[in-house]
Amino acid sequence: SKKFLAHLKGKKEDGERKLVYYPTHARFVEGLEDKIVEVAGSGGTGGGSHTISAIPSQNGTVTYTGIAQQCDWNDYDPLQLEIDGDYEETDAGTYTVGFTPRGNYKWNNGTQDRMTTTWTLSKAAGTLSLSADSGSIYVSETGTFIATRAGDGTISVESNDTDTATATINGNTITVNAIAPGTATITVSVDEGTNHLAPANATYQVTVSKRQVTIPTVTDTSKTYNGSPQSPTVTNEPSSTYANVENKSGTNAGNYTLTYTLTNTNMYEWTDSTTAAKEYPWTMAKAACTISLSTNAVSLTAASSSKNVTVTRSGDGTISASSTATNIATVSGTTTLTIAGKATGSA
Repeated sequence: SKKFLAHLKGKKEDGERKLVYYPTHARFVEGLEDKIVEVAGSGGTGGGSHTISAIPSQNGTVTYTGIAQQCDWNDYDPLQLEIDGDYEETDAGTYTVGFTPRGNYKWNNGTQDRMTTTWTLSKAAGTLSLSADSGSIYVSETGTFIATRAGDGTISVESNDTDTATATINGNTITVNAIAPGTATITVSVDEGTNHLAPANATYQVTVSKRQVTIPTVTDTSKTYNGSPQSPTVTNEPSSTYANVENKSGTNAGNYTLTYTLTNTNMYEWTDSTTAAKEYPWTMAKAACTISLSTNAVSLTAASSSKNVTVTRSGDGTISASSTATNIATVSGTTTLTIAGKATGSA
């Protein structure tokens, strides 16, 4: 047997009263006597049938919160109807529940059949935020920002100017790839998810520019030949990543032009916003020449005799020699001079 509350319909002084049985969690009507009795079965046993005029329907809106929820029902009295099915759910969706009359209660068609209906747990409003709304990057480089959204809706990205910048997404990290100088807007959108509606789009503005290279300063541009490689003095010299260099050093005397040429004018520019090569003339003067002879005078004992004299000089200048009196002596040769006597006298 199961315990039920027996309600005495009518007041004690009435000549006839009827017992109506309800489960022990029933709500009672003021003015009735209550007492616990032992009865068999699970429903009311007294007094004839009662008609339920309508199948319960959802009352109001239930919105996803992440915890299990039930809806409120119109025309539902748990003393009259037993509920079963998906009446408590967590995820958004439409669910089916069943209602079966208890005890002497019947539908208006006279049956106690299980009737089904549905209720809806609505999706929550979607949200979308970005870790930044703008940024600047150099051509051929990348930048990233983070998209945060409620739920599991798919995140998509799109650039309004793919000639300036493109965007890709991995998880919730968005990578911006700089293509050429300019400004592009990256639009981030989120699809409707399991439990959230699609939020409003968010945008990220990226400014792409060429990386600026500091212009070098060149001093000490006048050198004198010393036989070793020499260079002018350069400060703020760009690395080989950004600029190629020519004629930075020289060994021989002459005029030079030190030149710095940007390696990629699509990616780099000088700090004055130009891209043309920077040129710096510099010179290396010739050193003073020195010359010496193995002897400064020779004596010949006969008109037909000769002697050699060795010439030593700095550099590679052509050596030439001449006699002031070719009728007395002649001279020939370069680094070794041959002096030949012709007649008595001096030259």
